[in-house]
Amino acid sequence: DVVFRPIRLEPYDDYVEFLTERGSFYVPIKATIPEMKVHIPETLDFGFCPVAEHTSRKFQISNVGELGIAFRWSIKAPMELVPSAGSMAPGQSITITAIFSPQNASVFVCDAICELEGPDHVPPNARLGPHLMHLGGIGKIPFLHATEEELVFKDIQTGTQNVRTFKLENRSLVPASFQVIRRESDCEIGRAHV
Repeated sequence: DVVFRPIRLEPYDDYVEFLTERGSFYVPIKATIPEMKVHIPETLDFGFCPVAEHTSRKFQISNVGELGIAFRWSIKAPMELVPSAGSMAPGQSITITAIFSPQNASVFVCDAICELEGPDHVPPNARLGPHLMHLGGIGKIPFLHATEEELVFKDIQTGTQNVRTFKLENRSLVPASFQVIRRESDCEIGRAHV
């Protein structure tokens, strides 16, 4: 029997030589320490995004090591990561939602820093440093154009209906949200429906 009892928490790679009448042979002796390892994407590009709206993208981080890991993100506005902190067991993956909320038409580039912590018994040389993830996006102002600037309904008899159609076109590179609001002062009697 070969009994191996490491006295320090560090990797070992050695051998024991056995001498016999016919020569010698070696028995390898190895001891590894549990490894902290995580997979985090290096970049995330939002592309063109509408100003004053939220655009989200999802990505995964994975614990591909042998120890549980706690993570905590640091990032500056107008970008946000949800959840911003949590923990992962070995082999576990978590989906992170990145949110970009530009308030003006500009190019935005920032680094998200992911701080990682493992169990207390992990030696300093086996710990992971912070991971950087580069995020970028471009804020664009949406532009909606109506094919008719004004819809005029002439005299309509009570109980009848008159329908007018117009097109609303998005002439920008980003999605454009809109809301139709009825102005009460436009209608003296009854209700206008849009």
